[in-house]
Amino acid sequence: MAIERTLSILKPDVVPNKMGDIVQHLTNAGLRIVGMKMVRLSKALAQGFYHIHKERPFFDGLVHFMSSGPV
Repeated sequence: MAIERTLSILKPDVVPNKMGDIVQHLTNAGLRIVGMKMVRLSKALAQGFYHIHKERPFFDGLVHFMSSGPV
């Protein structure tokens, strides 16, 4: 049986008030959290992570939003 892993990123607007609820929901659904860290993405890191969307009109807003607070 293959091990499946998923990266989940909580957006900056939910971290302050809903992070605990979301983690609880995931564990209640039977998922096992093996690691968690809170970081603030730099603009360059966000640009690299979302590079597939670089030509899309929402790219700059996405990068700004995702680097606006901790994720």
